[in-house]
Amino acid sequence: MNQSIWSKEERGITYPPNTTNRNVEVAVIGGGLAGILTAYLLQQQGLQVEVFEAETIGTGMTEKTTAKITSQHRLIYDRLISQYGLDKAREYASRNEAAIVKYEEIVNKLKIDCGFKKESAYVYTTKEPTNIKNEVMAAKKCGINAYYTTNTALPFEVTGAVCFQNQASFHPIKFLNIIAEKLTINEKSRVLRMKKHELEIVSLSDEGEEKTYQVSAKYIVIATHYPMINHPGYYFTRMHQERSYVIAVKRKEALPYGMYIGECDQDYSFRKYENYVLIGGMGHRTGSAKKKDHYGELIRAAEKYYPGAKIEYKWSNQDCIAIDEIPYIGRFSKRYPDVFVATGFNKWGMSSSMVSAMMISEAIAEGKRNDDSIFSTTRFQYQASKKNIRSNVRVTLKRLSLQSFLLPKGKLSDLRPGEGKIIRCGLQKVGVYKDEGGKIYAVSTRCPHLGCMLEWNKEEKSWDCPCHGSRFDYKGKLLSNPSVKDLKSKENKLNSK
Repeated sequence: MNQSIWSKEERGITYPPNTTNRNVEVAVIGGGLAGILTAYLLQQQGLQVEVFEAETIGTGMTEKTTAKITSQHRLIYDRLISQYGLDKAREYASRNEAAIVKYEEIVNKLKIDCGFKKESAYVYTTKEPTNIKNEVMAAKKCGINAYYTTNTALPFEVTGAVCFQNQASFHPIKFLNIIAEKLTINEKSRVLRMKKHELEIVSLSDEGEEKTYQVSAKYIVIATHYPMINHPGYYFTRMHQERSYVIAVKRKEALPYGMYIGECDQDYSFRKYENYVLIGGMGHRTGSAKKKDHYGELIRAAEKYYPGAKIEYKWSNQDCIAIDEIPYIGRFSKRYPDVFVATGFNKWGMSSSMVSAMMISEAIAEGKRNDDSIFSTTRFQYQASKKNIRSNVRVTLKRLSLQSFLLPKGKLSDLRPGEGKIIRCGLQKVGVYKDEGGKIYAVSTRCPHLGCMLEWNKEEKSWDCPCHGSRFDYKGKLLSNPSVKDLKSKENKLNSK
């Protein structure tokens, strides 16, 4: 079973839902790090806040991170200066640097034992280092303490690296559990609909009983990783989701110093946690994996660089990628001035969660609008966005085109144990999976979010949406938003044939 190194942390507190209709001052939707931090900072400023989490806090993207708190987001500052100008690039840098300081402040104030450690972060290359050198100069212009080096603790030679000093790492679940303790949290509480200041919420009891109730809020914060509200805002046209993979390698002599990520998508990331090395990479668009053995690739890399090391954990994560690869933080839309959103963290969720929490708490508690910020939700810069716009349009049109109505050739009789595929059932497509015992599970192949055709994910035994990233297990249970519904069962349809 895949499990992250952070998820072994046991939580002492549960948060049962309050299913009465009521009014609250601030409703925060989402119990990951972004939502919990936002609620914490707002409560510190005297506001009455409630958190609504569909499952349990910290069990989404937060427990599947590599947990680097850094302003170094690969090679970004040279691009930001070119596309948005020096002032906007400096804002991006200063807010992410301030996020590191704020984490340290909270850890010290609450005396949180979460392994918080200040250390340097590196972007390395094994190719020609011109881009690395350009990033060093750009980062310095933005006020970051950066320098160029060819010396690292990596188990291979590099041709160059940019180093950011005074960055940090930690155990995200230990941190989150402590700051959540004094918050009002409703777990097993999925928001189905939002209409201005009204939320419709369904809660699930331990006995499996559903209860629907309404909550009215003066302010609403959507911190659900991917907004589950399609309009206004239309964030589904401005983002896609990507998956990436991590293994934890146990080794007596782990990395002596530093956190690392390669210049290119094909490179690996490395960081130390206790006597483990976390090796990550193999990213791809959700539902569009070209390689099918992502963990195998990481394991082979571990065997190459750390021969004899024991691999004890492996897990995957999913990230929202904005079209210009800058988070959307602020007002959800002009039509909803009292609704705020934090999304599109582009694989840098730890620092972006704190940046979001600080900016949204400023907006609600202090009235700061930040409409001209580089993180503004209404920004648009075509040159910065054109690559991802084209990719998003191409994938969506393919999944919604007439080709998606063509019936597959697969047959149920061809299905092997442990395999999933799309087969024809009359004039319909059905997604089927056969478990090791021979039992068949059949579900709809249409994503409930906006109707895109799903793809079978062999490694994780899930049905994934290439358009917007919703994911479902082989039984049809929702794993990742923006969908708020499970897949429809097609077992009766299958049995009738």
